[in-house]
Amino acid sequence: MSLKKSALLLTHLIALAAFSSLVMNDFFHWLGAVIGLGLLSLSFLFVFSGKRVPPAPRVWSGLSILCCLFFLIDLLWLSRDLLSAGMHFLTYLMAYRLFHLENAKDELQLYLIGFLQLLAAAGDGSHFGYAVAFLFSSFFMVGGLLVQHFKREQESRSPALAGRSIREVI
Repeated sequence: MSLKKSALLLTHLIALAAFSSLVMNDFFHWLGAVIGLGLLSLSFLFVFSGKRVPPAPRVWSGLSILCCLFFLIDLLWLSRDLLSAGMHFLTYLMAYRLFHLENAKDELQLYLIGFLQLLAAAGDGSHFGYAVAFLFSSFFMVGGLLVQHFKREQESRSPALAGRSIREVI
């Protein structure tokens, strides 16, 4: 597996583990959990099938505006909690970024979003499921940061070596 595919896989695993920590601590209704898992799966299928998501900036801009309005409605009437409403909005940002992975900076932004989701889940409660999600997220984040470092080192040395597998680089 190439470094690029390894980094994409780890990015999706981090997103899945961080999202599952929120689901286990009851930040989402079952419908929100199903939608979030569906978006994660769809992004995973798009990335690993090699298909690019059509840019459609108007669609994504419209979705972003709707999500901002939903944030206000969520904050004022639905959850009435800034942390829950913020995590719902952050989950939209995670899905947006997963569909628009273009460079290493985008993957690092996803690591930050995952870390913030883990912090929010830790502050809300302490379930056994959170411990499992935390361990997986920590493992995947450390692995992801290592792969990002290897990618940067490989790109700085020689562009001819860009297609090497992770095993060859290590």
